Amino acid sequence: MLLVGAQADVLDYAIAIVAILSEVTPFLTMSEKINSLEKDNDDSKCDQKEKSKAEQKNQWFHPHGDVLAALVAVGANSFAGRGARGASELNACKRFCEENGLSFVVMQRIQKLRKQLAKLVKLRMPCAKGIAARTGGVMYNMPPPNRLQENILSQSVLSGFLDNVAQIAPPGSVTGDISFRLANRAYYSCNPAIVEPIFIDHNSFLFTKDFRKLPQFVCYGSLVRKPTKDGSTISCMANVTCVDQTWLGILAEGSPLLSLGEPMLSPPPTYDTKQEAVLCSISTKYGHHGWSIPPVRRVMYDYLENWKGRSSQITTRDSFRWFARALLEGKVMKELDNLPSMLNDSPAIITARKPAAKVVMLVSALADNGIDNGPALRKHWAEVNEQFLFRELKAWTNKESFDEAKRLWVNGVKHMVRCWRNNEAL
Repeated sequence: MLLVGAQADVLDYAIAIVAILSEVTPFLTMSEKINSLEKDNDDSKCDQKEKSKAEQKNQWFHPHGDVLAALVAVGANSFAGRGARGASELNACKRFCEENGLSFVVMQRIQKLRKQLAKLVKLRMPCAKGIAARTGGVMYNMPPPNRLQENILSQSVLSGFLDNVAQIAPPGSVTGDISFRLANRAYYSCNPAIVEPIFIDHNSFLFTKDFRKLPQFVCYGSLVRKPTKDGSTISCMANVTCVDQTWLGILAEGSPLLSLGEPMLSPPPTYDTKQEAVLCSISTKYGHHGWSIPPVRRVMYDYLENWKGRSSQITTRDSFRWFARALLEGKVMKELDNLPSMLNDSPAIITARKPAAKVVMLVSALADNGIDNGPALRKHWAEVNEQFLFRELKAWTNKESFDEAKRLWVNGVKHMVRCWRNNEAL
């Protein structure tokens, strides 16, 4: 988790999160709040104090869940002490905790662990960005993370708890002695060792009695057995964090929890300019129960070559089709941005598999030379033949636009060849 934080430039926040996850919740539960109230025979005063304590906790609510809520509280507690050290810092932090529904003892343990981790980070990650890596100390004026940082930190929490992901149970799937009221709020864990339904703890910021408002996917730090009103016990999730299901396929890459299946034609393959390759969507499942999650994207040709199954929809040759389309659409070379307006047909007919001689010629030329990505095309132009594909281009170009298309093409090829040779020289 610290490595992820260092790579994303949120190391100081990541240190605080590791410290938070190593402790019990810093938020006082309702029973603890009642016990902490002064004994008073006046029920109205007790109820008023109880309501005040509940409001204190609600101020820390965070839509991403308990961990980020605790992160904001830890930052505020640190700022209250302002690093004054000694009795003045302790008194300021203690007063802050009492006024805001926080456990002073837990907060002090979290702060102590933050300082220990900060010293370790300075020794092990001196090149990382942040106060801890530079000075070996903690950030006392740590502001709440912005929206981008919140997503990064939630993903870092998920990366540490990939085997503690839970999905809300489908209606009617929970049977047995569990009441209907509880069954609507049940989750199932991706961990095969946990077969019983699990629940969000009622002290969690994500807890709600309205099952329609519960997040579909969450990850949790641990499970705790708790009694119900009828005397039975259930497993409740602690330190719960909301999970965007699109993160699972990315963060769990290489994990046995992730299962990749057949290549898909919808959503359609695309040419990725960063990877300079044709990517296709892969049907993806997660966890022991095989939950369907948004498809991950992989380099099309490589995946089809190594995939042991057999697809009736897509073949390795389609990788060359999609690359040919991207090339004529100007997505492979920026010099060809204006080329589509000079063509006599839309490049989309290439992937529509319509029987046309010019489509066959272009795709066959690429397939015969094994070219379905930008680097391979640059290499072929630089080392084999600079005239490659020029004859096929003629069949696609309007007669009145041929001279301009030729100029764009020649300039693009020359630029690609220079780029290749410069990289080779380095």
